[in-house]
Amino acid sequence: TAYYERVYGITETEYRKLLDEQNHQCFICGSEGFLIGKNNHSEKLAVDHCHKTGKVRKMLCHNCNRALGLMKDDPEILRKAADYVEAHK
Repeated sequence: TAYYERVYGITETEYRKLLDEQNHQCFICGSEGFLIGKNNHSEKLAVDHCHKTGKVRKMLCHNCNRALGLMKDDPEILRKAADYVEAHK
């Protein structure tokens, strides 16, 4: 749709190629994703992109996509979170 071109700069064909390359699974957790509400998202996986450059990265489930955003896409924060979870199993 025009949405992908307008928001992410990719065509519908490029969008479908991303899905196919990942076997329609989240790049991070491997889930098939899920729909959010009836009007918010029409796809199970979200197009993840860098907010600084606008470059499309991979397809993620909505939880993984949100988690990256909540962690400010900061590798150091993400590493600390992983270390924290490991230390407190």
